[in-house]
Amino acid sequence: MSDRHGKELRRPVQPSVKATASRSTAEQIGEDVADVFREREDESLEDVEDRFVHAALARLLGDEGASHLLPRTSYDEDPCESQLFVIVLAGGEGRRLRAAARKRFGRELPKQFCPWNGRCSMLEETLERASMLVPADHILVSCLEEHRDLVEGCLENWPAVRRIYQPANRDTGPGVLLPLCHVISEAPGATVIVLPSDHFVSDAERLSLVIGHAAQLAETDHERVVLLGAIPESAETEYGWMVLGHRADRPWWPVRRFKEKPSAREAEQFWRSGALWNTLILASKARPLWSLMAVCASRWTDALLTVDDETAIRSVYLGSPSFNVSKDVLECSCRNLAVLPLTGCAWSDWGTEERIERTLSRA
Repeated sequence: MSDRHGKELRRPVQPSVKATASRSTAEQIGEDVADVFREREDESLEDVEDRFVHAALARLLGDEGASHLLPRTSYDEDPCESQLFVIVLAGGEGRRLRAAARKRFGRELPKQFCPWNGRCSMLEETLERASMLVPADHILVSCLEEHRDLVEGCLENWPAVRRIYQPANRDTGPGVLLPLCHVISEAPGATVIVLPSDHFVSDAERLSLVIGHAAQLAETDHERVVLLGAIPESAETEYGWMVLGHRADRPWWPVRRFKEKPSAREAEQFWRSGALWNTLILASKARPLWSLMAVCASRWTDALLTVDDETAIRSVYLGSPSFNVSKDVLECSCRNLAVLPLTGCAWSDWGTEERIERTLSRA
């Protein structure tokens, strides 16, 4: 027997001998599902779900009208659920560039609100890139309440873009989780793209093509977060590095090692070995991304699942520690990562004035 992908399936779990007429079909299916997972071994979640469907059907065949008990798997989503959203990270405070902003623009501003290119702010540039991927109402800007006036000024021409205001800065982890809550509640089967708002890219169209490819891979491989890896120009110690594994015949590269902000010696080794820079531009199915973050920051995910108003969200933020997506999640999740190299497009994380000056002089 083969599944819809042509792969050989194991024999469906047979109804348990412990089942009795007095037990409900749902309870009996629960026992069968437990058996499926006990026998999982090295099967993918997709194969397990296929076996689960067969096991559940074996129970339901003799129970007329019970088909509603059979849940739809995440691989057979309704078209309205299989949607694409972009989360724009704009909650940083950019303290290292405040002096540079004052010198250039006459006031201290977080870097994402500065028009370093002389045309528009970095946040607006990021929204332009996001709009190449999704409609405006599928863009969620994750920002800080204290920056509300700056955000609204930048988004004056983007009325449909959603603003997700965080009560405090708790680093990139909560910056992703809070808008992810909104996405999952609206479209549980959605795919999300994360775009930081403090990046320079030389070719927005090329970037959107690679991101689109990453989103397609995330749609078909539900167990991996697909990251864009930039081609390094130096042994940078302020970036994260990804050491790639053997690609084989896969359309992406696995990650053998992930190191955020390495020592100078480590960075030199990474550079010479052909490792890539972590851009934190990623694509993933929404629920698997939440689950991956829950493994590393369960205090946050557990708390956010229970909040239903701004007061509760503020309490969670004020009472929980910061956590960083790259350092606290990706660095310890290599087996769940896939990488696409960002070729044909220069990239830089504008975290220092020197980096901005160098990039602009080249441009």
